[in-house]
Amino acid sequence: MNQSTLLILKALLEDSDEITALNGGKFLTTRVSNCIVWLRKNDIKIDTQRVKTDSAKWYGKYKLIKSVENIAKAKKILLSYKDESQGSS
Repeated sequence: MNQSTLLILKALLEDSDEITALNGGKFLTTRVSNCIVWLRKNDIKIDTQRVKTDSAKWYGKYKLIKSVENIAKAKKILLSYKDESQGSS
C-alpha cells in the first residue's frame, strides 16, 4: 500500500469529509479514486456520494461503510502496514 492510500484509509476511519477528488493534494495523490479502487479490491466497503458544485458539475465524496466487519478489515490493513514499515527499518 502506498502512502496516499494509507492517508485515505486513516481519513476514512476518522469519518473525514475531505476525501474527494478535489482534495488529492491533501492525500499526496492526483488520483484519489485509484486509492479507493485499491481499498475496494482489498474488501473495504466504501460508499461514493455524489456532490453537485455551484457550477452544476459533480464529484465524488467517499465514506467508509460503518459496519463492525468493515471497520475491523480497515484497521487490520492499517496494522499490517504498520508492521511492514517497522520490519523494514
